[in-house]
Amino acid sequence: MNRPEALHLFRRLLPYARPHARALVLLLSANILMVLLGLAQPWPMKVLVDNVIGGRPFPGEIYLPWDIPPMRKDFPADFPLYPNLTYVGPQQLAGWINGSRFDRLWFKTMDAGPTLLHWYEEALAASPYPPSAVIDTGWSKRYRLDPTTRLVEMEIFWATGQPTVVGIDYIPTFEAPDIGVPMIRRIWLLTAVAVATLLLFALKGLLSLAATYLNLEAGQGMVLRLRSDLFNHLQRLSLPFHDSRPVGDSIYRVTADTYSIQTLLLGSLFPLLTSSLTLVGMFAILWRLDWPLALLALLVAPFLYSSVRYYAARLAPRSEEVKYLESGVVSLVQRVLSAIRLVQTFAREDREQEHFVRQNREVVRARTSLTMQQTSFHLVVDAVTVAGTAAVIWLGGYHVLQGRLSLGGLMVALGYLGAVYGPLSTISGTFPVIQDALVSARRVFEVFDTVPEVRDRPGALPLPPVRGHVRFEGVSFSYDNAQPVLQDVSFEVLPGQTIGIVGLSGAGKTTLVSLITRLYDPTAGRVLIDGYDLREVQVRSVREQVGLVLQETVLFSGRVAENIAYGRPDATLEEIAEAARQANAHDFIMRLPDGYQSDIGQDGVKLSGGQRQRVAIARAFLKNAPILILDEPASAMDAEAEAAVMEATARLMHGRTTFIVAHRLSTLRQADQILVIEDGHIAERGTHAELLARGGLYARLHTLQTEAPRDGDAQASSLQPEEAKR
Repeated sequence: MNRPEALHLFRRLLPYARPHARALVLLLSANILMVLLGLAQPWPMKVLVDNVIGGRPFPGEIYLPWDIPPMRKDFPADFPLYPNLTYVGPQQLAGWINGSRFDRLWFKTMDAGPTLLHWYEEALAASPYPPSAVIDTGWSKRYRLDPTTRLVEMEIFWATGQPTVVGIDYIPTFEAPDIGVPMIRRIWLLTAVAVATLLLFALKGLLSLAATYLNLEAGQGMVLRLRSDLFNHLQRLSLPFHDSRPVGDSIYRVTADTYSIQTLLLGSLFPLLTSSLTLVGMFAILWRLDWPLALLALLVAPFLYSSVRYYAARLAPRSEEVKYLESGVVSLVQRVLSAIRLVQTFAREDREQEHFVRQNREVVRARTSLTMQQTSFHLVVDAVTVAGTAAVIWLGGYHVLQGRLSLGGLMVALGYLGAVYGPLSTISGTFPVIQDALVSARRVFEVFDTVPEVRDRPGALPLPPVRGHVRFEGVSFSYDNAQPVLQDVSFEVLPGQTIGIVGLSGAGKTTLVSLITRLYDPTAGRVLIDGYDLREVQVRSVREQVGLVLQETVLFSGRVAENIAYGRPDATLEEIAEAARQANAHDFIMRLPDGYQSDIGQDGVKLSGGQRQRVAIARAFLKNAPILILDEPASAMDAEAEAAVMEATARLMHGRTTFIVAHRLSTLRQADQILVIEDGHIAERGTHAELLARGGLYARLHTLQTEAPRDGDAQASSLQPEEAKR
C-alpha cells in the first residue's frame, strides 16, 4: 500500500479518536513517563558496581569528618601530593596484581582540574614515578604508573564548579583488613539502590496498568463507534449490494476488520512515538557515556530500514489474501448453519464438512505463508540487532580495558543497548502490523464508500400520514442496467382497495411491490403515494407506513412479545396482546410456557408454520400501516392453520390498501383489481371474473391450478391396480 493511501486512511480514522482525546492524552503521558523510568532503570546497577562495590565517590561528594577513615601509614611518602590536596577517603581494596592487593585512596581539592593536571604533569615528569600511559576519558585523566614502585595508577576527575577528585592506587607493604568506604555508608547506599530499583519497578508497573486501562478504554471505544457506524451503513445499503456479496464477508468486516483503528492508532502509532522518544533519549545518554559506542549502536538502523522496505511491499498482498479467505470461512459457516434443517434433511453434513475443511486448508496455506514471511522478517531484524550487540560488547569491553569507560558505565551502555534495539525492533516490527491493519481499514472504508442506491435526497421531507392512494406512472426497473425486470408499468390503486399481483416465476412480481417500500427505486417513471413521488420524501417515512407479511415468515430469536412489537418497540403489553387477538394468535401464545415472554428460538423454530405466520400478522396489526403487502401468507399449511391465517388476514386487510402477491389464484376472488405480469409488462388487468372470461394467461393459470387435483387423483387411481398386483 502506497504512502498517500495509508495517510488518507489514517486521516479518515482520526475523527473516531477525537471523542477519546482525554484518554489518549493521558495514555501518551503515561507512555512518556514510562520512557523516562526506562531511561533511569540501568542507573541503580551502575551505582551498585561503581560506587558500592567499586567504592568510587559521586562527583562532588563531600564526606563528613567522622566518615573519613585514617590514611594508611604504608602509603609511599615520596609520592608527590598536590599542596592543596585533602585526604577524604575512603580507602578500600581496588584489585589484585600478581597476587598482591592494591588499595585506593581518595583526595579532593577545590582547585580547578586543569590547574591540578598541569601540576601533576610536571611533578610526575620529575619524580621516580613516571607514567607508562596517560588515558583521557573526557571527564577524567588516568595515569598508569609502574607497579614495581608500589604505585599502580592515579586518576583525576573534574567537573565545572565541583571539587577536583583524585584517586590513587598503590600496593601496601603489609596485609590489612579492607577499610574502604565506611560500612555504614555502603549499606545505606546499597539500601538506596535496592529501594530505587523497587520504586522504579513499582512506578513503571502502575503506569503500565494505567496505560493498559486507557488503551482499552480508548481503543474499544473507537472500535465500538467504527463498528456501529459500519453496521449502520450496511443496513442502509440497497439490496443489490447485499445480493452481490456473501453475508460472511460483511460479518467479517464488521467484527474483525474494525479492530484496524485500535491497531493503527494505539497498537502502532503510539508505540512508534514512544519508541522514537526512547531511542532519542538513550542515544543522547550513550553519547555522553561513550560516543563511539553510540555511533556503533546506530549502525544497524540502515539495515533495519532496508528490511522494512523489502518486506512491507510483500506482506500487504498476502495479508489481503488471508482476510479474503477467512471471510469466506465465515460465509460458509453462516450459510450452513442458517440452512441446518436442509443440510440435515438431505444428509449433506459430510459434504459441507469437506467444503469447510477445503476452505480452511486454503486459509492455513495463506496464513502459513504470511506468518513465515513475517517470521523471516523478524529473524532478519534479530540478526541485525544481535550483530550490533556483539560489536558494541567488543568495543565497550575494549574501552573498559583502556580505562575510557568504567565497568558500571559498560553495564549501563549494554542495558541501554537492549533498550535502544528494543525500540528499533518495535519500530521495524510495527510495520507488518501496520500493513495488516491498513488492509483491514481499506476493507472497512470500501463499505463506507459504497453509496446506497436508495437514499434520501438533500432536503427531503418526511412523508405525511397517507390514505393509501398508490399510483405507478411508466415505471421501469433493471438491476445494474442489465435486462429490464419491469418495463413501462402503470396502474392506480385507490385507498382501501385490494390489488392482486400474478405471474410466472421471474416475471417481476416481488420487484414491483419492493418499489412501494423503496427497497429499490425505479430506473424510469414514478411511484406515488397520495401524490408524493417516493424519491422526493425520506425513505424511513415511506417504510413506516407500509406493513408486510411474507410467505416465508421472518422472526428473530427472542421472546414472542419482542417479535410482535418489532414495528412498534414502544407498544405496551396490552397493545401487543390485542394485536395477537386480531391475528388469532393470542390463544396459542398463552399456552406457551411463559406466554408472551416465551423464547421462540432461532427464526421461531419452536413454533409451527401457522403459528409463525400469525405472529407476523400480529406484527402487521400492531404497526397499523395504511398500506399492506401480502405474499401468499397462507400457503403450505394444514387446513386448520390456513383457516385461522386467512381469517386473520381478511381482518388485517380491512380498510387498508392491500397488495397481494398471489400464487394460489383462488385467494384473489375478492380483489378489486388483478395485475398479470409477464416479462416485466402488465399483460392483463381486471377482476377475477373478467380475467377468467378473457381466456388469457390468468385463465390458463387458473385452469392449471383447478385441474391439477383431478389429474392427480386420476393418476393415483391408475396406480391402484398396479399396487394391488404387487
